[in-house]
Amino acid sequence: MDIFTKFFKCYYQDDMKLSSFESILEPLHKILPFEAMYISIIDNKRSTNKQVTIHRYEAGNKKDILLKDKRTIKIGKNEKENLDVTIIKSVKKHHSTPWQDNKFIWKIDDKKNDYNQKKLFIGIYGDLALSEEHRKLAFCLLPSLFAKISHAYFDKTLPTLTKREEEV
Repeated sequence: MDIFTKFFKCYYQDDMKLSSFESILEPLHKILPFEAMYISIIDNKRSTNKQVTIHRYEAGNKKDILLKDKRTIKIGKNEKENLDVTIIKSVKKHHSTPWQDNKFIWKIDDKKNDYNQKKLFIGIYGDLALSEEHRKLAFCLLPSLFAKISHAYFDKTLPTLTKREEEV
């Protein structure tokens, strides 16, 4: 069974209950090398001020996703412009190899929810050790991953990012 089939069989289970942020990412962790994963969230709580807060998470192990950095940046003059996120701070893996910024995959959805926030953003960092097959998989799964996580993230029964930060 190739990696694509394995991922889709694992990920698209209709009865899978998305009870937490981690439960959504778990199928991804089973397929991609976990040490090559980097999770990043954009939560536009300050959309009226044309600012975006970036929450940067690093996977500590298969159970922990730790908040490593949080910053607020301004959006361009036209709110519909693509947001160019430059990451200055380099978060390193345990063996001191820096993540490659040029592998950062990102997307912003223009639609806002009831709280006037932009939809969830998830970025995946893959270092140069990622195989061609893994890189292709990461690009292919992103659209559906955005949809699934956005749906769960804005479900009022789930913990908010603020609450998650307090837990961290």
